Amino acid sequence: MSLSEDQHAMIQSTLRQLQEVPVDLFEQAGVSFPPDEALCWRYLDAAGWRECVRSKPISEYIRDTLEWRRNLKVPKLAAETLLSPALQTNLCTGSIYVDGFDASGDHPLVMFRLARFKGTETTEDFIEYMVYNLERALLRVPQEQRALASFCVLFNCDTGDAGQMPRLAAVREAVNVLMRHYPSRLHRLYVVNPGTAFALTWRVVRPLLEANTRNKIVFVRGHGSPNSKRQCLRTTLAQTIDLSTLEVDYGGDRTFDFMQTLPACVHLNHVTEQTEA
Repeated sequence: MSLSEDQHAMIQSTLRQLQEVPVDLFEQAGVSFPPDEALCWRYLDAAGWRECVRSKPISEYIRDTLEWRRNLKVPKLAAETLLSPALQTNLCTGSIYVDGFDASGDHPLVMFRLARFKGTETTEDFIEYMVYNLERALLRVPQEQRALASFCVLFNCDTGDAGQMPRLAAVREAVNVLMRHYPSRLHRLYVVNPGTAFALTWRVVRPLLEANTRNKIVFVRGHGSPNSKRQCLRTTLAQTIDLSTLEVDYGGDRTFDFMQTLPACVHLNHVTEQTEA
């Protein structure tokens, strides 16, 4: 981190305020104590280097995140020691999963595939599913780099329809979670072949996004035959993603089965259910 004197002073001020937060809250949230500069940097950077936002100190926003992580039991989600039946069911759809890195090797890729959503997921189940994958993505980054790590998201709208789009309440809450609890974690969001299903949701979501977040969103459209679409995706995504690690559906060279990403217990249960069916 390259910091100005003012930025360094803001970080130190925020760290002092965080000393008032109970140690056990950090432990329950799965966040190291004492807090480090990187934690404060992410929140201050997302806030445009303002110590207060809407008359609320940045340290209070960090405390909100600690309480949110504790209540959602995020550490157990990340460690795969608490997988609810709803989460296990969602994992087996392959609508969200983690696979590979961008070309720099620094940013793990989180895949969203609209065609595999049911459109009936509750807000709570959708958030749990998304958070599980975001946490698993961050765990792919070496521990010494994890505090400032960020991820790329590829949202594939191809062949999906409006009925499969997650409910608007779930999408709104997902945006809220990303901005409030994962500040400065989004490196880039690629929206692949957005159609009517995405456009309707985008009209509602766009005003909720900060300008710096909107600037990280890239729309990638393919036209013509399937081969033409694939070549268009390939040309655009090749600028930032290693094609040898990118799936064929996105214009890459890799054939990938999302089942490989499932925790062993979920994979076994899924195979058993499929066999019995």
